[in-house]
Amino acid sequence: MEERSALRRKVLRGTLAAPVVLTVSSASAAASSFARCLAHDTRERHAFFSDTSDHWFRKQVPVSMLWAQGQDQGYYYLDPVKNVWVSVAPPHTPLPFGAVLAPGWKISSQSSRWALVWFDRATTTQYSRITLQKPFGSTATTMSCYGSFNKA
Repeated sequence: MEERSALRRKVLRGTLAAPVVLTVSSASAAASSFARCLAHDTRERHAFFSDTSDHWFRKQVPVSMLWAQGQDQGYYYLDPVKNVWVSVAPPHTPLPFGAVLAPGWKISSQSSRWALVWFDRATTTQYSRITLQKPFGSTATTMSCYGSFNKA
């Protein structure tokens, strides 16, 4: 019995003495990696709205077909930063009114589009609203860039 206890103690001491190597990436290293990725993504041209998802990091937003003067005028997005309706078709012409439609205008149907999400290049945080007006110091990013950051 005494022999077993001595053997157990030796095994336990041996396992505690074994070196352990752990690789843990810090949050700051991951953020720095994402910041570098964001800096590289600024070179490629991209459309703000898309009918389908593509390789850019996007979110679905509601769009409305606006009707006036006896016909549909096209799909528009109510931009929460600009507080006006903007056309989803380039050059994204804004209308002179926002949520309260001008007399003679109405919503005839609704749909959705994929819109770019902006990220702050310095802090790598996602901008809180989906807006056509690119916030100062922000950029769009690809899904692969964003995905590699999330895995870190």
